[in-house]
Amino acid sequence: MVNNMKNMKNIPLFILLVIIIILAITADYFALRRKRCRRQMEQCVAAGDYAGFCALLESKDGKRFFKGTDALLMKLDACLQLSRHEDIRALFAQLDEVRLPRGGYINYNMKKLAYAIDIKDASLAEAAWRALHKFRQSRYVLREADQLYDIYVCHKSNHIDELKNFAGKTKNPSSRAMAFFRIAKQYHYLGDADRRTEYLLKAKGAYNDPTWQKIIGDILAGDLSRLE
Repeated sequence: MVNNMKNMKNIPLFILLVIIIILAITADYFALRRKRCRRQMEQCVAAGDYAGFCALLESKDGKRFFKGTDALLMKLDACLQLSRHEDIRALFAQLDEVRLPRGGYINYNMKKLAYAIDIKDASLAEAAWRALHKFRQSRYVLREADQLYDIYVCHKSNHIDELKNFAGKTKNPSSRAMAFFRIAKQYHYLGDADRRTEYLLKAKGAYNDPTWQKIIGDILAGDLSRLE
């Protein structure tokens, strides 16, 4: 390192500036190529072209910019969006065997938990929930994992007061709406139709999103399947 610094001091200022500019241009060039490659992959997924996505991931740029677990996680995201269930299971098996960084580990297991809930696979949900409790995690992560597992998988009603408190404090409309919805689910499990309707109406009024409005509207109209 010392010799390198001495060598740098011996380089004429003009040449040194040229080297710095070339390095900056090179870094920008590769950053643009990485961004372009990712954008093309996202476009393939949006179009339902999984083969095209994989081809880009296996291309020269794909292999250069997205390696190892990053590539596996990108494949998982694509498969989740495209509901490629067999591929999702295969990727779960691969990712369970590798060591992920803390952030990647949390995101991976939260995605696995959400997927398990969506397909109503209680054993897979339990595995993801236990994995999140395996190491010390943020209390916010564990709170979300516990709510998802207890309410959606175990059909417990032990988070009502916690969610009421959260809904009264949060300033985020979608978070407040989801809190009300989870409260409604728990009252549904308790067989309290009046409270269920009360909190469904609160959920509907908290977030003015067309898709959300339709979901809650359908439940209020009598389709209780989303509460099961």
